[in-house]
Amino acid sequence: MVKSAPFVPCCPTQREPFCREEACSKAQTREETSMSRYMEIEIRVKPFYETSFAHQFPNISELLRRMDYQEPLKKESSLYTLVDTVVSIARSPRTPSAVKDRIGPIIENMRALKREAREHLLARRLKELDQWLYLLEDRFDELEQAL
Repeated sequence: MVKSAPFVPCCPTQREPFCREEACSKAQTREETSMSRYMEIEIRVKPFYETSFAHQFPNISELLRRMDYQEPLKKESSLYTLVDTVVSIARSPRTPSAVKDRIGPIIENMRALKREAREHLLARRLKELDQWLYLLEDRFDELEQAL
């Protein structure tokens, strides 16, 4: 069995192991990384809620509805994905300043946690990723209480 090398992106915009940028000097071919020709490994963060997101996080759900972010509620997005949405809400000029003051520090912490989690995801360090996702869940609990 041939062991494949860990995925390391070759450029900031690249999210796949095979760069499509012809100018990229670090572009790899499938043969160079010893990957299957017909299969690939996919690691992603999927949502899992024992009850609906709206039931689990009623205050955050209400904020999403009020600020007209219905799509994440319909799709039941993962908390990992929702970080970007709550960051957008916190930065929106339509968000009341009282809400921004309450959620601002929590949101900034969420951004930092997601950035770290993303690094672990890209490097396929699943144990570390799991730990950072737990921390992210804790911040969502804090956000729920702050609202």
